Amino acid sequence: MKKIAYALAALALLLTGCNGFLEEDNRSNTNSEDYYKTPEGFATLVNAAYASLRDIYGDKPTILLAGTDLYLEGRARGHTESPLGMYKTLEPTDGTVLEFYETCYQAIGRANAVLYYGKNTETTNQLPRQLAEARFLRAFFYFHLVQQFGGVPLVKEMTDRPILEFDRNTEAEVYNFIITEMESLKGDLLERSTGDDYGRVDQRTVNHFLAKVYLTRGWITSDPEDYRKAKDYGIAAIDGQTLNLSFGEAYKATAYGYRNEEVIWSVIYSPQSMETTTSGNSQASHFGGYLDGSPAGNKSTDGSLPPTLFAHYLFTKDIADPNHDSRYDLTFMKYVYDKSLCFYTKTDEELRNTRILAYYPTWWNPDYNDVDGWRAQNPAQRTGTFVRQIGDPGNPETDLAAFQRASDEYTINSNSNYYYPTFRKFDCPEVTVFSNKGSFRDIDIARLNDTYLTVAEAFIQLNQPGEAVPYINAVRERSIDAGDPKCRIDASQATVDFILDERARELLGHYDRWYDLKRTGKLIERTVKYNPDLEGDATRFVGQDGMNKILRPIPQAAIDANKGKTSQNPGYL
Repeated sequence: MKKIAYALAALALLLTGCNGFLEEDNRSNTNSEDYYKTPEGFATLVNAAYASLRDIYGDKPTILLAGTDLYLEGRARGHTESPLGMYKTLEPTDGTVLEFYETCYQAIGRANAVLYYGKNTETTNQLPRQLAEARFLRAFFYFHLVQQFGGVPLVKEMTDRPILEFDRNTEAEVYNFIITEMESLKGDLLERSTGDDYGRVDQRTVNHFLAKVYLTRGWITSDPEDYRKAKDYGIAAIDGQTLNLSFGEAYKATAYGYRNEEVIWSVIYSPQSMETTTSGNSQASHFGGYLDGSPAGNKSTDGSLPPTLFAHYLFTKDIADPNHDSRYDLTFMKYVYDKSLCFYTKTDEELRNTRILAYYPTWWNPDYNDVDGWRAQNPAQRTGTFVRQIGDPGNPETDLAAFQRASDEYTINSNSNYYYPTFRKFDCPEVTVFSNKGSFRDIDIARLNDTYLTVAEAFIQLNQPGEAVPYINAVRERSIDAGDPKCRIDASQATVDFILDERARELLGHYDRWYDLKRTGKLIERTVKYNPDLEGDATRFVGQDGMNKILRPIPQAAIDANKGKTSQNPGYL
């Protein structure tokens, strides 16, 4: 492993400029050793551990989303393809994989620093809670590592000197550590973090992730007890709470309006905590094409992970009438106005007289086959309007050739053309000119709808599909017209594939799709079938050793620095 040195001086370089519980402020000349033993200095260490979440989620979700059934290589088309999206060229020297590996261990180092100084800092009423939060964060970062890499070295102590050799723990040992840590926190955390504590780890957060960890391990062990624990912890996280908000209310497009009771845990952002107006996160920019960019006052996006045509298709699947599922129009912006932010700032009447740059009539709407009629009814759009149809993908399971052709055309990027609908789900309208990193919205790591589907999956794995049905239907009922005969499913439809489809409709754009497919053993099957970047070729997953690349490679730099004590994963030998 690349040498890990958590020098005390390095702690001063941790993320700064954050307000509230992320604030780090040492205004004295006190040395770090003494400062971290004070309540104020110790709180700074805890805040730095939380700030590590921004390093994981803030700007680079490729390792969490690329190479799945829902996301294509966007801007990469015509340029160097991303190995994470294509698999065939993914090797132990990949820079993105190395960066993620190092970032997780740096985050673990910050949590270890909290636990180290917690033994010597002044005792306060908050100290037990702060230590519990750090232990959860450390376990949470290990959950990322074990899902990506399998077994990894467990580093449990802070050190102020270089350590060049670590034994690689087994996958089972890492899962046992994560579970033991998380289960030991009960009683030391807030039940719910609200007000000034919003965003802190609370018991509800722990319950949600214990459900996830047990569910993930259950797919490995096939132990019913893991699935029972997943189900129980998920139900504890739900705690009787229903999905009362509409989908639109749950994801309301304001900077803070969506901070509601369905959000279990988030990476916190706010304008006051950002160093510049463009230093927020980029979640709003990954999933759509360029819209003339910020100079024109439009939303500028990098389009690095545009949803596949299959992702659009899923909103018409498992439903009698596609018009009955509100999630599609609340996820995608089908109209691109002369200034895209008009979508949020103008009334409906004003919008009817606003020039449209692009309109995407979906195949299930009447105007799909009558674009001229639509133009006639919208005089402001007669001249200069670019109308592009998002067509019926047919059956992508059996017509991969046609699906490939449609998707190739669909994913071309250009500053002046609008080849696919932009993503609106995570827009931040308060930012009047977007940059690639301009959003001050929080990045939600855990939400109640996710918990519902986690419980449903656990019941399915326990061979109790009938018990899964109420949890799946609760998710569907809040978004689908009650009169649609397919609004609710029955036990015969409660399958893992249905859960994955429902996760796509409900959680598109959240940073967990690669984990979902890997956990359920569907990574190769669904990605090859539905992602045209792989051209229907499962051999892209096969490494030179003949093994499939279903884990990420251990970075070669880590193996070299660890003097060969860390072995490589199958598929990369």
